[in-house]
Amino acid sequence: MKQPRIGIYGGAFDPIHAGHLAVAETALLAGDFDEVWFVPTDTPPHKTSATSARHRACMTQLAIMSRPRFKLNTIEFDLPKPSYSLRTVRVLQGQYPDLEFTLIIGLDEALALHMWHNFRELLRIVPIMIIGRSTYDWQELDSNPVLLPFIKQLSRRVHLESSVSSTTIRAQLVRGELAIDVPRNVQDYICQHGLYS
Repeated sequence: MKQPRIGIYGGAFDPIHAGHLAVAETALLAGDFDEVWFVPTDTPPHKTSATSARHRACMTQLAIMSRPRFKLNTIEFDLPKPSYSLRTVRVLQGQYPDLEFTLIIGLDEALALHMWHNFRELLRIVPIMIIGRSTYDWQELDSNPVLLPFIKQLSRRVHLESSVSSTTIRAQLVRGELAIDVPRNVQDYICQHGLYS
Protein backbone atom coordinates (compact mmCIF):
# COMPACT_ATOMS: atom_id res chain seq x y z
CA MET A 1 0.00 0.00 0.00
CA LYS A 2 1.24 3.49 -0.92
CA GLN A 3 2.33 5.74 1.94
CA PRO A 4 0.25 8.92 2.24
CA ARG A 5 2.25 11.85 0.86
CA ILE A 6 2.36 15.05 2.90
CA GLY A 7 3.77 18.42 1.85
CA ILE A 8 5.21 20.37 4.79
CA TYR A 9 4.73 24.08 4.18
CA GLY A 10 6.37 26.17 6.87
CA GLY A 11 6.41 29.91 7.22
CA ALA A 12 5.59 32.89 9.38
CA PHE A 13 2.19 33.37 7.66
CA ASP A 14 2.18 36.93 8.98
CA PRO A 15 -0.52 37.24 7.80
CA ILE A 16 -1.51 34.30 5.63
CA HIS A 17 -2.65 35.48 2.19
CA ALA A 18 -3.68 34.39 -1.31
CA GLY A 19 -0.06 33.87 -2.34
CA HIS A 20 0.47 31.29 0.43
CA LEU A 21 -2.72 29.50 -0.57
CA ALA A 22 -1.65 29.51 -4.23
CA VAL A 23 1.70 27.96 -3.29
CA ALA A 24 -0.06 25.22 -1.32
CA GLU A 25 -2.57 24.51 -4.11
CA THR A 26 0.21 24.39 -6.69
CA ALA A 27 2.33 22.09 -4.53
CA LEU A 28 -0.66 19.84 -3.76
CA LEU A 29 -1.21 19.18 -7.46
CA ALA A 30 2.42 19.13 -8.62
CA GLY A 31 3.54 16.88 -5.77
CA ASP A 32 0.51 14.60 -5.89
CA PHE A 33 0.24 15.13 -2.13
CA ASP A 34 -2.62 13.75 -0.09
CA GLU A 35 -2.40 16.79 2.16
CA VAL A 36 -0.40 19.96 2.67
CA TRP A 37 0.38 20.78 6.29
CA PHE A 38 0.80 24.46 7.15
CA VAL A 39 3.43 24.70 9.89
CA PRO A 40 3.65 28.24 11.31
CA THR A 41 7.06 29.04 12.75
CA ASP A 42 7.21 29.96 16.39
CA THR A 43 10.59 31.68 16.50
CA PRO A 44 12.09 31.67 13.00
CA PRO A 45 15.90 31.94 12.99
CA HIS A 46 16.05 34.33 10.00
CA LYS A 47 13.01 36.56 10.63
CA THR A 48 11.30 38.47 13.38
CA SER A 49 7.56 38.60 13.73
CA ALA A 50 5.66 41.11 15.82
CA THR A 51 2.50 39.02 15.58
CA SER A 52 2.21 36.25 18.15
CA ALA A 53 2.45 32.63 17.04
CA ARG A 54 -1.04 32.02 18.43
CA HIS A 55 -2.57 34.77 16.26
CA ARG A 56 -0.71 33.55 13.17
CA ALA A 57 -1.93 29.98 13.78
CA CYS A 58 -5.52 31.18 14.21
CA MET A 59 -5.35 33.19 10.98
CA THR A 60 -3.89 30.20 9.15
CA GLN A 61 -6.66 27.91 10.42
CA LEU A 62 -9.30 30.41 9.27
CA ALA A 63 -7.73 30.67 5.81
CA ILE A 64 -7.60 26.91 5.21
CA MET A 65 -10.77 25.75 6.98
CA SER A 66 -12.73 25.30 3.73
CA ARG A 67 -9.97 23.22 2.12
CA PRO A 68 -10.09 19.66 3.51
CA ARG A 69 -6.66 18.70 2.17
CA PHE A 70 -4.97 21.59 3.97
CA LYS A 71 -4.16 21.07 7.66
CA LEU A 72 -2.66 23.21 10.40
CA ASN A 73 0.20 21.72 12.42
CA THR A 74 1.62 23.78 15.31
CA ILE A 75 4.45 21.39 16.16
CA GLU A 76 7.05 24.17 16.15
CA PHE A 77 5.32 25.88 19.08
CA ASP A 78 6.39 22.95 21.30
CA LEU A 79 9.94 22.52 20.02
CA PRO A 80 13.10 24.24 21.34
CA LYS A 81 13.76 27.72 20.00
CA PRO A 82 14.70 28.90 17.44
CA SER A 83 12.65 26.91 14.92
CA TYR A 84 14.86 24.87 12.60
CA SER A 85 13.37 22.99 9.65
CA LEU A 86 15.69 20.05 10.25
CA ARG A 87 14.38 19.54 13.79
CA THR A 88 10.77 19.93 12.67
CA VAL A 89 11.14 17.38 9.87
CA ARG A 90 12.88 14.88 12.15
CA VAL A 91 10.16 15.13 14.79
CA LEU A 92 7.37 14.78 12.20
CA GLN A 93 9.09 11.76 10.66
CA GLY A 94 9.36 10.22 14.13
CA GLN A 95 5.74 10.93 15.03
CA TYR A 96 4.33 9.77 11.68
CA PRO A 97 6.59 6.98 10.35
CA ASP A 98 3.86 5.82 7.93
CA LEU A 99 3.76 9.15 6.08
CA GLU A 100 6.06 10.31 3.28
CA PHE A 101 7.04 13.95 3.73
CA THR A 102 8.28 16.56 1.26
CA LEU A 103 9.37 20.04 2.36
CA ILE A 104 7.84 22.88 0.32
CA ILE A 105 9.94 26.04 0.09
CA GLY A 106 9.98 29.15 -2.05
CA LEU A 107 12.78 29.90 -4.50
CA ASP A 108 13.80 32.88 -2.34
CA GLU A 109 14.30 30.45 0.57
CA ALA A 110 16.13 27.96 -1.67
CA LEU A 111 18.62 30.66 -2.66
CA ALA A 112 19.53 31.01 1.03
CA LEU A 113 19.33 27.30 1.83
CA HIS A 114 23.09 27.04 2.35
CA MET A 115 22.67 29.37 5.37
CA TRP A 116 20.04 27.14 7.02
CA HIS A 117 20.93 25.14 10.11
CA ASN A 118 22.65 21.91 8.96
CA PHE A 119 21.18 22.18 5.45
CA ARG A 120 23.15 19.19 4.13
CA GLU A 121 21.46 16.88 6.63
CA LEU A 122 18.07 18.38 5.77
CA LEU A 123 18.65 17.61 2.09
CA ARG A 124 19.65 14.06 3.03
CA ILE A 125 16.52 13.22 5.06
CA VAL A 126 13.67 14.87 3.14
CA PRO A 127 12.84 15.67 -0.51
CA ILE A 128 12.40 19.37 -1.23
CA MET A 129 9.97 20.97 -3.66
CA ILE A 130 10.80 24.52 -4.71
CA ILE A 131 8.00 26.87 -5.76
CA GLY A 132 9.30 29.84 -7.73
CA ARG A 133 7.54 33.07 -8.56
CA SER A 134 8.14 34.78 -11.87
CA THR A 135 10.07 37.56 -10.11
CA TYR A 136 12.91 35.19 -9.18
CA ASP A 137 15.65 33.76 -11.35
CA TRP A 138 16.17 29.99 -11.29
CA GLN A 139 19.66 30.44 -12.81
CA GLU A 140 20.79 32.10 -9.61
CA LEU A 141 20.03 28.85 -7.77
CA ASP A 142 21.78 26.71 -10.38
CA SER A 143 24.92 28.85 -10.31
CA ASN A 144 25.30 29.04 -6.51
CA PRO A 145 28.66 27.29 -5.92
CA VAL A 146 27.69 26.15 -2.40
CA LEU A 147 24.45 24.52 -3.59
CA LEU A 148 25.86 23.14 -6.86
CA PRO A 149 26.67 19.71 -5.35
CA PHE A 150 23.03 19.45 -4.21
CA ILE A 151 21.27 20.48 -7.43
CA LYS A 152 19.90 16.96 -7.91
CA GLN A 153 18.13 17.19 -4.52
CA LEU A 154 16.79 20.60 -5.56
CA SER A 155 15.40 19.49 -8.92
CA ARG A 156 11.69 19.33 -7.95
CA ARG A 157 10.72 22.77 -9.20
CA VAL A 158 7.37 24.35 -9.88
CA HIS A 159 6.69 27.77 -11.41
CA LEU A 160 3.94 29.95 -9.92
CA GLU A 161 2.54 33.23 -11.19
CA SER A 162 2.07 35.24 -8.01
CA SER A 163 3.49 38.47 -6.72
CA VAL A 164 1.67 38.72 -3.38
CA SER A 165 3.96 39.77 -0.53
CA SER A 166 3.36 39.62 3.24
CA THR A 167 5.50 42.74 3.64
CA THR A 168 3.25 44.70 1.25
CA ILE A 169 0.11 43.37 2.93
CA ARG A 170 1.35 44.33 6.42
CA ALA A 171 2.09 47.85 5.14
CA GLN A 172 -1.46 48.09 3.73
CA LEU A 173 -2.93 46.93 7.04
CA VAL A 174 -0.81 49.40 9.05
CA ARG A 175 -2.18 52.19 6.83
CA GLY A 176 -5.71 50.93 7.50
CA GLU A 177 -6.20 49.85 3.88
CA LEU A 178 -8.20 46.84 2.73
CA ALA A 179 -5.81 43.99 1.90
CA ILE A 180 -7.66 42.25 -0.94
CA ASP A 181 -5.19 39.33 -0.98
CA VAL A 182 -6.10 38.33 2.59
CA PRO A 183 -9.15 36.04 2.98
CA ARG A 184 -12.19 37.87 4.32
CA ASN A 185 -12.43 35.82 7.53
CA VAL A 186 -8.75 36.51 8.22
CA GLN A 187 -9.32 40.24 7.66
CA ASP A 188 -12.19 40.08 10.16
CA TYR A 189 -9.91 38.36 12.68
CA ILE A 190 -7.21 41.02 12.14
CA CYS A 191 -9.74 43.81 12.79
CA GLN A 192 -11.27 42.03 15.79
CA HIS A 193 -7.87 41.67 17.49
CA GLY A 194 -6.38 44.98 16.36
CA LEU A 195 -3.43 43.36 14.60
CA TYR A 196 -1.02 45.38 12.41
CA SER A 197 -2.47 48.70 13.55
